[in-house]
Amino acid sequence: NNAVQQYGRRNIIEISGIPKSIPNANLESAVIDIMSAIDIKVEPDNFEAVHRLSAKSSKTIVRFVNRKICIEALRNRKKMKTSAQSIGFDKSIVYVNENLTDFNNEIAYRCRRLKKSKLIDNTYSMNGIVYIMKIGENKRTKILHIDELKEMFPDFADFQSDSSILLMQ
Repeated sequence: NNAVQQYGRRNIIEISGIPKSIPNANLESAVIDIMSAIDIKVEPDNFEAVHRLSAKSSKTIVRFVNRKICIEALRNRKKMKTSAQSIGFDKSIVYVNENLTDFNNEIAYRCRRLKKSKLIDNTYSMNGIVYIMKIGENKRTKILHIDELKEMFPDFADFQSDSSILLMQ
């Protein structure tokens, strides 16, 4: 089930935008530099695994041995906007994100589309749960299924055709 899968990813982050010119053998060092840029001190012993999602992907998976470091990285990720260039990365392409299940990632994607269409103020995920901030409201709304978005935004074109992943849950 989706909640169990997401729980298993609680100590994993995804970093997008580490240049492909950095060899796999140096990924750990690059992640240490990125963490340092967002004011998190890590050492190689703090990682259980660091690897690219695939040979073609720009995403790097980082599994920490301690969930607290992962939480801190997600809290400090906004600092990447001002720190990326200090470590030689383009600030516009380096992102630190939660490692969401495919189901939750699809919800997050639809929420980002709503934000881009200016139908919501903001969207983010925390502890594997996607939230939105509706326009003019100061409270967050938890989104656990795409159907909740369809109810709130029935006329949004993205909801006219569903991807097969949503039907599996």
